[in-house]
Amino acid sequence: LPIVAGTVALMYDVYPDITPDEVKQILQDTADDISHIPENQPYLDGLGAGRLNAYAAVLTAKCTYENDPNPDLDLMMQNSTDDFGVEPDTKTDVIWNSPDIWVRNQPDGHLYKQSEDLEYTSSEDPVYVYVRVTNDSCQESSGQDDLELYWAKGGLYQQWPQVWDGSSNTGNLEIGNLVQTLNIPALSPGESTIVEFEWTPQNPSSYEAEGFEKPWMFCFLSRIVSSDDLMTTP
Repeated sequence: LPIVAGTVALMYDVYPDITPDEVKQILQDTADDISHIPENQPYLDGLGAGRLNAYAAVLTAKCTYENDPNPDLDLMMQNSTDDFGVEPDTKTDVIWNSPDIWVRNQPDGHLYKQSEDLEYTSSEDPVYVYVRVTNDSCQESSGQDDLELYWAKGGLYQQWPQVWDGSSNTGNLEIGNLVQTLNIPALSPGESTIVEFEWTPQNPSSYEAEGFEKPWMFCFLSRIVSSDDLMTTP
């Protein structure tokens, strides 16, 4: 396939002495498992190692050739498609359009990686927020890192940590808080994981009654908390 040939060419570019056996092994080891996709169930015997992950394959080849060029762990989420993990991020203009956070009204975000408009039904019915974390380094993560997800009412001045951490809440109508802290599983170089959060939104009509602008708008912010990958900026 052309996409595989292109990936192999990039692997040779970062690792000129790579052997055909090494190419094959890396492609197989870094492939994404797609056996869980319902439409693939009739074809489980023909899926091979899975779906090509070009990024993980090229990064693994580079890490192998350069013998660990960067000894530090680097877990990342993109603020935008212009964000390639350089900190601080000076490239992102529209910060509310991260490709690594999406919201669904049902727990299907591992398959459908795009946001839906939230539908509030009751205080008992959650919506689902998905956050993708990628290991952008040559180090395998420990599996002891955490991912925090926060929410804040849209249309407010939202400089961290105010609003997001709940310190601005007064009365019974929250305008922000921590949703949940969940574990980030161990990730090999170039590997990604998707973490699923459940969140029960406040009734938008409650904000409307209080005169809030954009009562239907909510925002999310996620933070990686790791003793092996400290934040460079708060």
